[in-house]
Amino acid sequence: MIVTTEESSDKTNQATLSIYTPNTLSNGAISFDIMAPVDGTLINISVFEADTDKMIQLGQVTATTEFKTYVFDINCAAFIRFNFQDANGEGIEFHLKNILYTPGPSSVFKKEQIYDIITIYGNEDFFPKEFQNWSWETDVYFDEGAMIVTTEESSDKTNQATLSIYTPNTLSNGAISFDIMAPVDGTLINFSVFEADTDKMIQLGQVIATTEFKTYVFDINCAAFIRFNFQDANGEGIEFHLKNILYTPGPSSVFKKEQTYDIITIYGNEEFFPKEFQNWSWETDVYFDEGAMIVTTEESSDKTNQATLSIYTPNTLSNGAISFDIMAPADGTLINISVFEADTDKMIQLGQVIATTEFKTYVFDINCAAFIRFNFQDANGEGIEFHLKNILYTPGPSSVFKKEQTYDIITIYGNEEFFPKEFQNWSWETDVYFDESAMIVTTEESSDKTNQATLSIYTPNTLSNGAISFDIMAPVDGTLINISVFEADTDKMIQLGQVIATTEFKTYVFDINCAAFIRFNFQDANGEGIEFHLKNIRYTTGPSSSFS
Repeated sequence: MIVTTEESSDKTNQATLSIYTPNTLSNGAISFDIMAPVDGTLINISVFEADTDKMIQLGQVTATTEFKTYVFDINCAAFIRFNFQDANGEGIEFHLKNILYTPGPSSVFKKEQIYDIITIYGNEDFFPKEFQNWSWETDVYFDEGAMIVTTEESSDKTNQATLSIYTPNTLSNGAISFDIMAPVDGTLINFSVFEADTDKMIQLGQVIATTEFKTYVFDINCAAFIRFNFQDANGEGIEFHLKNILYTPGPSSVFKKEQTYDIITIYGNEEFFPKEFQNWSWETDVYFDEGAMIVTTEESSDKTNQATLSIYTPNTLSNGAISFDIMAPADGTLINISVFEADTDKMIQLGQVIATTEFKTYVFDINCAAFIRFNFQDANGEGIEFHLKNILYTPGPSSVFKKEQTYDIITIYGNEEFFPKEFQNWSWETDVYFDESAMIVTTEESSDKTNQATLSIYTPNTLSNGAISFDIMAPVDGTLINISVFEADTDKMIQLGQVIATTEFKTYVFDINCAAFIRFNFQDANGEGIEFHLKNIRYTTGPSSSFS
């Protein structure tokens, strides 16, 4: 397919190849082969959201004079168009082959994809070519093949001094790699990008620079950005040195670099509260015995703000991961794990622990750009006891801990001849019965196509993130079922994906990205009235790989 675009007068809505699909699709992934007669041609890849026609960016392609394969995961619950857009609106030509879609992850395509690596700073004695220095309260010079950065002490602690590297081409997602050190061990630098239209700072993570160069790699989750930022985290005035700043439109794995992340001990099994941290708990008592922190919570009259062990950190942290060992005298004790956002004190849920009478290790990734407290909360506010050991934090991903973690798997429906115990049927326009060790679900035709008939399984305990697995089939091949959860406070339906059920049982697994939810939903996608059968519905507090 040969595509030529016109030069666009409106640089916010550039010329686009847009392929419409008559069936609304959900999540999944796209694969295609692309080239351009002009080397370095930039094309933005996106989909259009079904109800809003909002353009959901997937990433950016730097097309070369030879065909290359690109694969993008799609995070959009309902979309109707695939878009290939002239990134700069200058008028371009590009060629396409083998455009494929799957409702599954990009790994389905089993294709080896090559991503470009762009050098932002290659250790020259001048500021990066094709980029501009848009820093504030910051001086830059060059020495011995490194960029030397010194920041002033900031009077405004909400907008600290920053090395900001502007790129004339709007970039999309991808990843960055760089080597960094500081004369003062433990120097904190926040790394971010600036969103193109809003100049909003999108935090990617935090670096704890040491006196030796270390390599850091960050994935970038921003559909359109124009600046890379290295910010003095505490605004005290610092010095740091940079080498080998690289960018790729692909994932961080493209760099194939072994990166070392720091691990900070929050509690190392002493007989006292963690040094350099503070106990900001409420309705909670803490003491120490036999190398463990013993935590007891009071019964909470306010079930929206239950008793919590809250560990305050004087330094604002960014993203990263936490690891800890936990047990409880009462088997099945529920504890919610969260952090407090720095500026808002909003509680950002990480997940839920089902503590047993033996210590188990739990690891949670933290998706919060700026936070100041780690929280362990009595999930039901009933008054509980739990014990903690080895509380660790890293600014890197959870894989840094290299710990074998066992996640709990909860059976929602185990093929009995009755509705799941401890759950409730909160379905609408839907009948459920049981036959041959399966749950048989039939939905009515829906007059309201925005709220189609749904099997909705209510859980009395609020759950957080995790993943769901189930086996499904339908008498009619190609039956479409949308999978979602209901957010706890809003009853907003959070879409997980779509199933195309066949006449044989298949297993589906979906990760759940919802901090607090109370219902699992299986919805007739088109509202036409369908039948489908379910077996082995299971939930885990961990990632989908827990089911393996």
